[in-house]
Amino acid sequence: MDYRTALTLKVEWEKQVKPNIKYELEREKDSLIKNIKSREEALGYIERATEMRPYLVEMEEKNTTTLQDDEKFENLMELLTANVSVEELDETIKTIRFRSQKGALTIQRSKYDVNCLSYLYNGDYEKAVKYYNRVKAKAHEIIDDADGIVKMGGLKIESNEMLTKEHGYNELCKNLKCRLECYEDFLQKLALINGDVKQVLKAGKRMNKRKNKKNKKDE
Repeated sequence: MDYRTALTLKVEWEKQVKPNIKYELEREKDSLIKNIKSREEALGYIERATEMRPYLVEMEEKNTTTLQDDEKFENLMELLTANVSVEELDETIKTIRFRSQKGALTIQRSKYDVNCLSYLYNGDYEKAVKYYNRVKAKAHEIIDDADGIVKMGGLKIESNEMLTKEHGYNELCKNLKCRLECYEDFLQKLALINGDVKQVLKAGKRMNKRKNKKNKKDE
């Protein structure tokens, strides 16, 4: 590699690649916050629905309820107004519980994403690789239960559309594959910057110093 090529790659890294990494980092931070909030809401729904289930059974069997708490009564009325049966409620709880479990894995993966991108941006190749491997392992863990995801999973995309069944699973796999390939590209470029590019630029600077010294002596 010559000095001009090394300099071009260094400029490209600073002006193009790092801003892209920064953009992905900020987007991942936002996604992490949203995923945490979404999972908290899901767990809250499971708690409320589980608490209401005995009273919904009571309404189905006796068409009356012994529930006295006003706030809880409102929650029960929401289920009744929506014509939710006990069977449907059980399926909903089961689905949301499954998604919240996958959500916990996604949150952990997202934290690794943030770490990986942060180290990439700061030029720490070894630590970036460390967290890339954790992202990869967690991604494989997320998609491992294909049958469960097809049956109960859901992938919410940027338009807030919920993708489910085979289409949702395929899009999830594509999303994670694209994410890993993106990190691999960043890592490959950083390895070059920290390796050959750095060495060539250092050698070029030393050569320029020697030339400048020689020119001063000639004067």
